[in-house]
Amino acid sequence: DRRFSSMDQPVVGVNWEDAVAFCKWLSGCSGLRVRLPSEAEWEFAARGTDGREYPWGNEPPDANRACYGLDYSTGQPSPVGSHPAGRGPFGTLDQAGNVWELIADAWHDSYEGAPGDGRPWADMDRRTDPAVRGGSWGHPAEYLRSAFRDRFGPFRRFLSPIWSVSFRVALSAASL
Repeated sequence: DRRFSSMDQPVVGVNWEDAVAFCKWLSGCSGLRVRLPSEAEWEFAARGTDGREYPWGNEPPDANRACYGLDYSTGQPSPVGSHPAGRGPFGTLDQAGNVWELIADAWHDSYEGAPGDGRPWADMDRRTDPAVRGGSWGHPAEYLRSAFRDRFGPFRRFLSPIWSVSFRVALSAASL
């Protein structure tokens, strides 16, 4: 679909296995341990040490900070980095809106007790759904909160919601 294949947009149309395979490939090419972030890592990167509601702070979302609330039949993700006013506390871009981000963790109904050291809760398998974070271009503002989380079928690829799902990579510090 031409709306989702521009070189400057985030990659969409991938599933959890594709994201993990990319991380493995990039690890092999770079010699570094590249992986999907855990839920705890993703949320810390979005909220920072001050526990902000959105990556940019506590002010509500607007079109300068994030891409969200667009019509699924006509909208599309913004080019990567189009919303610098939405920059997170550690310099991350597009962590709220634009595309959902697949996480290393399997979905848990409650986030209480999640490991705080970057380890995922459990290994993914074909019986579990991964968590996704960040909201997307087609979701309303309340989905953009840094603490908002949802689940996504790990092996979906071509159903319409997949056009709003991508991933972000994390680099293990031990590999530096």
